[in-house]
Amino acid sequence: MFDLEHKIFLAESYFKNAERQEHGEWTYSLPHCINDFQNAFPNFPADYQKLVQEIYTCVAKFRNVGTIGRKAGSGAPKKRTPEIMADVAERMEQSPKKSLRRLAQEINLSYEICQKILKENLNL
Repeated sequence: MFDLEHKIFLAESYFKNAERQEHGEWTYSLPHCINDFQNAFPNFPADYQKLVQEIYTCVAKFRNVGTIGRKAGSGAPKKRTPEIMADVAERMEQSPKKSLRRLAQEINLSYEICQKILKENLNL
């Protein structure tokens, strides 16, 4: 429901509306943050409770991981293309006792994709 632009806006607004207290701690205003969001995205269909939940989720993720967005993938191909399946079949013909983990490392595929190719496509 919330895309990356919304999440970034919520986190920035949350921190922007912070106030430092006399004893050095920070307080954050959810109503101000939600008001900013509703002004920026007037047609966004989210109720107050969903916005509060999303703010807490975004802020927690930012504090724990350092980003709002998703982590980058490994870069390994995700699809079982004919070329990849042919490559797997050829490698398994050359070394039939090769482990799935070794095969996955050699051709830069996930373990699960290699397993599916061997089971579902090559019937091994």
